[in-house]
Amino acid sequence: MKKLLIASVALGCAAAVVAQTATSANIVGYKKNVQPSAGFLIFAPAQFGGAAGGITLDDAVDGLVGGEQIFIYNGSTYDIYDYFAGYGWFDGLFNLAGGVVIPAGAGSWLSGAASSETITAGEVPMAATVDVPVAAGFNLVANPYPVALALDDIDVSSFTGGEQVFVYNGSTYDIYDYFAGYGWFDGLFNPAGSVQVPVGEGFWLSVNSGTTLVFNKLF
Repeated sequence: MKKLLIASVALGCAAAVVAQTATSANIVGYKKNVQPSAGFLIFAPAQFGGAAGGITLDDAVDGLVGGEQIFIYNGSTYDIYDYFAGYGWFDGLFNLAGGVVIPAGAGSWLSGAASSETITAGEVPMAATVDVPVAAGFNLVANPYPVALALDDIDVSSFTGGEQVFVYNGSTYDIYDYFAGYGWFDGLFNPAGSVQVPVGEGFWLSVNSGTTLVFNKLF
């Protein structure tokens, strides 16, 4: 992966850190642990630049050991790709799939056949905003920038109330409800606007009608 040809990269687990390269001072990265079989992680590889509007599978993640699968939500179901060590990504018909683009703002599921510490790194998008379309119902989305995202940072300009965010905690979901004019609350009606989705992770968002979310660069 060409983006990993970096002279020196300092990587912190679940934290973005700055690295220096000969060509760019805008490279960051983070590590995520992928657990064996049936262990799933919602992650956000498209928090980095690459292909137009997202990042390819080949550039999205490194450190894979083989047997990993990525599930990319397409709005109604999943496009599933398998990683074979030494060969790359393939679709269900065994066509090479390394060039498949994960759109900016899309969340994905990643699972592994064996424990591995994956590395996601690349150049940070520097646009002031990124538009992410969502459909009525459930959407697997992510902050398109490689920083943690507070619920209060989510664009709610088109929300009418009743929207929900589901943040996967490794075994189940922490659920937060949006009340128009009041903000986000947890299941005990405690204010939850400061709750953060960690860097490198996605979340489910349920909305009442299709819209376009505007994510702002928070740095």
